[in-house]
Amino acid sequence: MTLYNRIGFIPLFFVVIQACFVATAYPASESVFASYKYTMGDNDTKNDAKRICFLEAKRLAIEKAGTYIESSSEVKNFQLTRDEIRTFAGAIVKVDIASEEIKFVGENQVIFMTVKADVDIGSFRERVKQIKSDRELEKKVIDQQRQLQGLEDNLKNLQQQLTTKNLDEVVTLRKERVEAFGKMDELEKVKFSIKSKAKTAIENIELGMTTKEVIKFAGEPRSRSYCGSLNYGDVWVVIESGVVSCIVKSQQFTDCWPCSGQRRLDSSSVIK
Repeated sequence: MTLYNRIGFIPLFFVVIQACFVATAYPASESVFASYKYTMGDNDTKNDAKRICFLEAKRLAIEKAGTYIESSSEVKNFQLTRDEIRTFAGAIVKVDIASEEIKFVGENQVIFMTVKADVDIGSFRERVKQIKSDRELEKKVIDQQRQLQGLEDNLKNLQQQLTTKNLDEVVTLRKERVEAFGKMDELEKVKFSIKSKAKTAIENIELGMTTKEVIKFAGEPRSRSYCGSLNYGDVWVVIESGVVSCIVKSQQFTDCWPCSGQRRLDSSSVIK
């Protein structure tokens, strides 16, 4: 997957939008499609144009996904505000390219792209529960989305300037655009790191390991609890008497609660 497959953006002047999403009933999961066509300008490289096209198509898909999520009774009962739903949808919902074509329309090259977002209400709700149960993680997710929005606004401004500036200024503006793309890529890497740490912890940590051994195999935890348990995103590694006693899903984790009690209370919450 190329880097432009994973980012969101704001509308540009020379783009025509076609958003495809019609639904009157809302099942537990749905695929949301959005289409976009982008006319390349004189100062666009093909790669940057593709990225910009995807960013805009993804923004449309996330908007439609947010509308779909808002309409779910399961999420309504969860009492999320509209802004929270939009923020968490941008952070959680995965968007991929469904189709892409570049062709000449008159004298201009035009990129036609359709993206797809698969929205699973149950998975979204559980992921939001996990985020909101961890204040540090919630702050990080919100800050990331705000930073991405700021970068998107900056890119929009740069695109507008690139259509009106002289050659010397264009060189500088294109450099700024590349730097903005790079910063967005770095934010996406951090997001991926948060998601992948839980998988790493589950795969590599065994019962009886010491805290030092856990960190050696799974890396530094995102946070530590009062009683010494280690958080790796979706899971907590529970430490009792200096060694791993169990691994528990984050949404069911209670600090200082022994693994034996957790297993009796809800065995499905204990992964190992």
